[in-house]
Amino acid sequence: MFSNWLSVIKRYECASILSLAPYDRHYRIAQFLTEKADIFNRKKIRVTSLTFRSMAIEEPNDFFNHLNQLIDRTALQNIIIIIDAEWLIASAPQLLTTIPQVVLNQYRKISFLMFFEKNILASEYQSFTQNCLPIVQNVEYLTLYKRSEMEHYIRHLENLYHWQMRIKERETILDSCGGHIWLVTEAVRHLHQTGKVSFDHEAMRFRLQTIWQGFSTKEQEIIRKVIYQQEVVVNEDPEILFLLRTNLLFKVGHKLIITVPILKDYVKSIINSVSLQLNSNQQIVINGISADTLLTLRENQLLAYFLQHKGEVITKDQIGELLWQDKWSENGSDWAIDQVMRRLRKKLFQLSIDKNTIRTIKGKGYIFQNK
Repeated sequence: MFSNWLSVIKRYECASILSLAPYDRHYRIAQFLTEKADIFNRKKIRVTSLTFRSMAIEEPNDFFNHLNQLIDRTALQNIIIIIDAEWLIASAPQLLTTIPQVVLNQYRKISFLMFFEKNILASEYQSFTQNCLPIVQNVEYLTLYKRSEMEHYIRHLENLYHWQMRIKERETILDSCGGHIWLVTEAVRHLHQTGKVSFDHEAMRFRLQTIWQGFSTKEQEIIRKVIYQQEVVVNEDPEILFLLRTNLLFKVGHKLIITVPILKDYVKSIINSVSLQLNSNQQIVINGISADTLLTLRENQLLAYFLQHKGEVITKDQIGELLWQDKWSENGSDWAIDQVMRRLRKKLFQLSIDKNTIRTIKGKGYIFQNK
């Protein structure tokens, strides 16, 4: 892994390093700097880390000014490590094009290692990255840790706490958290504090929620399909590659498995805990909250109709007459129905409701079924 980083540095280029686990990058950066310290000293390479969240940046010139203060002009090369590069996507996307310009035009012998807690190659981020070739031409992935590495890490935490857990407790944590260091850290901390192995306490749920929300919509969809053993096509799409290369998903024969079981359990729990129903006024309510502002008028009409006819097959003609009334008999088309259903299923997915709750009955129509 680190040899690839050094190769990028030797070419005076940028590397984007994608991380699945929050805070994992801090461990890797520290490990990288420790292992390669002799090389940096011998070759007079200056390494500087920065976080965008701590900098007052409103425009590219602010970044240039800050960069000028960081660069050591007596060094033969400068390496700038950007710890929270995902901040650029949300708060300063213009810098995604500015940084390559810095590397290519304004400065010489400077390299950037940019750490993202998001898959910047995901389809939904292409509008940000399509004009940033220097940033995406060298992409590395931080994989989840191996079991042996996690065993070593747990021993480190035990020494830190001057305490030792039982073998069975260690095995339970390793089996449940996999190689996700952020989750293992919390499981060990909670065990030391309470004497109990738990994966359902508030701090752990917060971490699982943070991890889940960090995935792109398409990545979430892939994970859900794996959980419910639905077909997932393994191809060159950036979302499936990210999940495989970070080792969250592992292929066993023709089957994909999730390597962090408590994340699987968490996702199933939030899907199963979603309450979708009609109230006394025939309004759609999701977990006790009105869905009026979450759905379009047609989506609201259609979903309410399905809820009123749970378990019944609803034909396309019924849907057409519901949504378009008299106009349906004159100008209705299957294509229009297909588009409405596609949008409704997508909206259900965004609301953590299994979009296959509405199932297609070939040649007949659709049926709404609660799991």
